[in-house]
Amino acid sequence: MQDMTHPPLNLPPHVEAMLMSALRQDLLFIRACWSALSSTIWSFKVFTPSLEEIEMLNGHGLLCGIAFGDLYPPTRVCLMTGCPNHHSCSNVATLSDPVTYKAVWYSLQYSVLPVHVT
Repeated sequence: MQDMTHPPLNLPPHVEAMLMSALRQDLLFIRACWSALSSTIWSFKVFTPSLEEIEMLNGHGLLCGIAFGDLYPPTRVCLMTGCPNHHSCSNVATLSDPVTYKAVWYSLQYSVLPVHVT
């Protein structure tokens, strides 16, 4: 279970792999950056990337199962009240590693983008 109001101590391996590829740095560098910057990064409320940043993310991220646009339900808890993974608030994640499928998102702002659907 993860408290969604605070950044995780470590990034998931697929995110670390994507960052190593995009930044051309080793794992120790990526982990040191996350350790130093995670609170600042987590505090961002809104982030609007440029088209160049989206293309860079998709260029490195798609091989790691990461895309700019991921479509998924806005919950990381079980919705059935009797389930042990059920919580009434959304700041706790009891479900992780969702099954994802590749898809295409047609957007007026960003045109056609590859995405993952959960």
